[in-house]
Amino acid sequence: MGKVRKKQHNQPLTDLSQQEFTVKNYDKAIEYIEESIKSGQHIFYLEDNEKAILEEKFGKDWYKRYGFVKGDLTGIVTYPQ
Repeated sequence: MGKVRKKQHNQPLTDLSQQEFTVKNYDKAIEYIEESIKSGQHIFYLEDNEKAILEEKFGKDWYKRYGFVKGDLTGIVTYPQ
């Protein structure tokens, strides 16, 4: 149980393997987004879905984690250091 099995004749993969796949992608997405911010990308330029992922993971004030303010979500108020 929990192992990915080959898909045969339209049989779905186990729920657990699909869940594991989704969690891995979610974690990778967060790593990618955070690396972009740490490399100097301003949060204003993040896609809406990237902002949503960070909000889901870190809460509605997720931008404070990176030294930004709420106004940075809709314009450039703070410059990365």
